[in-house]
Amino acid sequence: MFDIVKDSYNEYNDTLKEIKLSDLSAIYIKPQKNSNFFYFFERYDDFWTYETVDGKFDYKIDNESTVAHLINQLKNTHDFDEDFIIRVYGYVDEGTADYIKLIVPGHRKLMNQEVFGNFELSRLREVNSKLFEGNDEEALQFNNQMDVVSTDVSQIVRLISAQAHTNETLQLTMRLVSQILANIPITAIDDEPYSIKDWVTYKQVEEDDSLVRKNVALDGYEIEEIYFNIRCTRIVKVIYKNIETSETETHYYDTHACVFIDPESHETYWSQNSIENVDLPWNFTPVKEIMISDDKMKEDMIKFSDAIK
Repeated sequence: MFDIVKDSYNEYNDTLKEIKLSDLSAIYIKPQKNSNFFYFFERYDDFWTYETVDGKFDYKIDNESTVAHLINQLKNTHDFDEDFIIRVYGYVDEGTADYIKLIVPGHRKLMNQEVFGNFELSRLREVNSKLFEGNDEEALQFNNQMDVVSTDVSQIVRLISAQAHTNETLQLTMRLVSQILANIPITAIDDEPYSIKDWVTYKQVEEDDSLVRKNVALDGYEIEEIYFNIRCTRIVKVIYKNIETSETETHYYDTHACVFIDPESHETYWSQNSIENVDLPWNFTPVKEIMISDDKMKEDMIKFSDAIK
C-alpha cells in the first residue's frame, strides 16, 4: 500500500506515477493553476466516479492501471501545466476511505455559513489588529497566525458544507467532533469484556510514593492492582484483597473529580478530596472547580501540576 502524507500537495514524480489506482480512495487534479477547472475522482469498490465544475459522472478506467495512465488519458482531453496540482488519498484500513475534501469539488450545502464564516474571520482580524497599532513586530506575528487560523477554519467549514448534512446530522457531527477534540469519551466508561483493552496496569517506579495508591488505601485490605482507563485517565480501577478472607473487591474512582483553586494566585491544587468513588458505566463529567476559602485548606494539598506527574 502506498503511504503518503495526507492533506499535502503531491509531486508528480516517478513514485507517484507508478501507484496503482486500486491503492487509492480519491484523486484531486487541477490541470492548470490559473484555472477553476478540476477533476475529483472517487473510488467505490471497483469503479470510479469523477466530478468537475459541470457535475459528477462515472469514469471507466482499469482499477489496476496506474496514476500515470490516468493522467495520460486526461491529457488527451485537457491542457495540463507542467507543474499541475495533484493530490492522492489512501485508506486508513481496508474499505475505509481516508480522504478529506479540503479542496471541495462540486456542490456544497452550507454556503451561507461559508460566507458568514469568512466575514466573521475577516472582522476578527480587523478588531484585533487595533491592539497592535504601533508595534510592527507583534502585528506581523498576529497577521501570520490569523492567516493560518483563517485558512484552517475556512477549510473545516467547507468540508462540513460538502458533506451535505441535515440539521440533525450536522448537530450530531459537531457535538462528536467537539468531544473528540476535547478528549471527551463519546460513550460511557465501562468494564465489560469488549472494553478489556481500555484498562492498563498502573505502574509506579516507587509505589510507596504513588499519590493515588496512598489515597485509595483501605483499612483491612491490600491493593492487588491498580488500572487506569486509557479513554479517560482520570478513572482508575482498584483491585483490593481482604487481608483476613483473601477475597477480592473492585472499586472505581475518579482521581481528578475536583480541583481546588487559590483565588489570589490562581494556582490549582489537588488533595485526597479530589478523589471520588464512581459507579460504572460512568459518563464523562467536567472536573469541578472549588475555590479555596482559607490557607488552612491548603495544608494537605499539593499543586495539581505535581499531582499528575
